[in-house]
Amino acid sequence: MTDEGKYPKIDGDIYYAADANQSYYQGTLSTTADYGDVTITSSSTSIVSADADRKRILIRNIGSYTVYVGVSGVTTSTGTPLDPNVCIVLNTDDAIFGITSSTSSEIRYLEVL
Repeated sequence: MTDEGKYPKIDGDIYYAADANQSYYQGTLSTTADYGDVTITSSSTSIVSADADRKRILIRNIGSYTVYVGVSGVTTSTGTPLDPNVCIVLNTDDAIFGITSSTSSEIRYLEVL
């Protein structure tokens, strides 16, 4: 990609342009991104709904407790642990859920559409 050195690299091949609504994904310009924050509890909590247009999503645990990430019905036994101040990047258009073992924790996400 010719503009590769022009933008800060966040992970893999996602590049963010000066305009926060533009990002490059594998050499293809994506003009849509979405972000948000969700408080995850000890019940399976929706982080994002399924979206066929999603190319990639970055999820960061900004809380103080481990969040377990997975599909609908995720448990602390079946989910992928996301420790405090850790990010995970997923290449999926499926719905994503999270759960904690007891205390709530906050996550933030950024998805490239």
